[in-house]
Amino acid sequence: MDEQSIEFQSLEDPLSPKIIRKSFRIPIEDSDDMKLSAKKRVFGIADLSLDGISVFVEGEPEFTIDEKLENCELNLRGAVIKGLQGHVIHYSQRTGEKGKYGIKWENLGKDLVEQIETIFLDVKKEYLLKSHSEPETED
Repeated sequence: MDEQSIEFQSLEDPLSPKIIRKSFRIPIEDSDDMKLSAKKRVFGIADLSLDGISVFVEGEPEFTIDEKLENCELNLRGAVIKGLQGHVIHYSQRTGEKGKYGIKWENLGKDLVEQIETIFLDVKKEYLLKSHSEPETED
């Protein structure tokens, strides 16, 4: 074939969201014993990862995107981790549901990272065991 052909290049869709999950998230079903304290308020946890957390809010939004959160306290089944810092990276709310904020941890020292990892791995193990042991239901 001596004729030139047209080469096609794929173009990125600028309207398409770039959502990439970098760490495993554990959905928290019953957050009575898992809470985040920030800005003198206590929030139920929606999900947990090594890099951050999602919390539920009722009513009006509590934070703004990119807001820095200082001196947060994470209570996970009685284990308390104090002095956490983060920033708000996401907010979403579906009609008729609670709002949900994504908070990414930042400036964590080695001790805080180790505390979060220890608790996270315990909760992850429990979640995976529970999800594999639940019987399947027929529709």
